[in-house]
Amino acid sequence: MNGGEVRIAYTLKQGDSFLKVAQCFETTVDKILSENKHLKPNKSNVGEVITVAPGSIHNFKTSILEITFSEKQLELNKKMRFRWQEHIFWTRETIIAILEDLKDKALIVFRLLENPIGIAELFSPYYSKEIVQEIEKLIKEHLTIASNLLNALKEDDSVLFDSYHADLYKNADDIVNTLASINPNYNVEELSEMFYQHLDLLIRSMVERKNNNYAQQIKNFDASHEQIVLMADMLADGIVKQFPDMF
Repeated sequence: MNGGEVRIAYTLKQGDSFLKVAQCFETTVDKILSENKHLKPNKSNVGEVITVAPGSIHNFKTSILEITFSEKQLELNKKMRFRWQEHIFWTRETIIAILEDLKDKALIVFRLLENPIGIAELFSPYYSKEIVQEIEKLIKEHLTIASNLLNALKEDDSVLFDSYHADLYKNADDIVNTLASINPNYNVEELSEMFYQHLDLLIRSMVERKNNNYAQQIKNFDASHEQIVLMADMLADGIVKQFPDMF
């Protein structure tokens, strides 16, 4: 019997993330979620029994039983999720403020641009000041380009929109390459997919709001929330793997 024919019942415990469980069973997050459609990545699923199809049956029981989560590891994961959830929340607020020309849009944009500082600070205990500043700079550029893209969309300027669209994905490549250069546990292909998904959902949200498709934009925000939790888990997990003695 090969690994693809096996189905394992696993009970989620405190500190588990779908990414960690997927790695332990040599499978993927997408496969776990497809097997367990009732689960929501952005909600607590502690105590839930899930079905997992391991990629290999070699030693997976030992691997999963040996996993422990220190308080420091849980704290990093919690903070990483919070900062990226904050990121998409204030991004959505900015989209609405700019397209609806709200009186407080300048204050909302200012608050959004504080988010890269909080994200970068999570890397500061593990990397140099120069690296942390570069992460902050790149995420601020991401937000600035996204704001320019939104304004081009608002003004129906397709030339500028296409230009900023390309810049946005180039910036994502820069973020991914920077992270991969400092941490061998960040796979460029996997991390790129995460950031591209984030951008796809972001741009879709802009278009939906401009077209007054409010119900769909709300559904899109829910999808963005689920996606950003998975990305935050991937980033936290990479740090823990690189610096295990600090956790």
